[in-house]
Amino acid sequence: AGGISEALITTAAGLSVAIPSLMFYRFFRRRVDELVLNMEEESLKLVEVIHGEREPDRTSEAA
Repeated sequence: AGGISEALITTAAGLSVAIPSLMFYRFFRRRVDELVLNMEEESLKLVEVIHGEREPDRTSEAA
């Protein structure tokens, strides 16, 4: 019975670490995906401005 008890305790400890870790991983992975998408969109705008296909966006300039 001692071995089973120890196995259950270590399993519970492992799950208490794994579940929050997975939640944080998914949160940060989603955030990274959003940032990558935003960077791709902005880089496409920059390329279009450089090639003269688009006017520069003046709304983000500092005053």
